[in-house]
Amino acid sequence: MSWSPSIHLVVEDERHDCEQMCIYNFPNNQGRYLTSTTYTIGTKMSIVNPYLRLGAYDLKPLIRIDDPLSIVMHNESERVLNMCRCCNQPNAPHVCGRCKQARYCSQECQVMDWKTYEHKLLCKKQ
Repeated sequence: MSWSPSIHLVVEDERHDCEQMCIYNFPNNQGRYLTSTTYTIGTKMSIVNPYLRLGAYDLKPLIRIDDPLSIVMHNESERVLNMCRCCNQPNAPHVCGRCKQARYCSQECQVMDWKTYEHKLLCKKQ
C-alpha cells in the first residue's frame, strides 16, 4: 500500500478475484490514516460506478477511483476479523513471523500465499 498521490490496494470481489485498486483525490495527509484504519484487510466496501484501466507500465488491469465518496463502506459488524489472507476464513490463529500483519488459518495457506499470491512482495519486517 502506498499513498502518494494515490492509495494503492489489492482488493477481492465476491467471486474471490483480486484486482489492484487505486484511489485518488483523498484529503491531503490522510493516506496513512486511511490505509491503517479504513481500508484494511477484511473491510467490506462497495464502489459506485468503478472503472477499469490498464496500468501505464505493466498494462495490468486496475480499478481506478477518482472520487473517494463513491466508496461505500459496509457496517463494521460485516467486517471479517483476523481473516486468512489465502482462504478468507475468519479468526485465523497464525500470524506471519516476518511482517506480523498477515494472518493464516494453516501453514498450507501461508505457503500458498507466499508462493502463489506473492505475499513476499508485500511482506516487510516491522
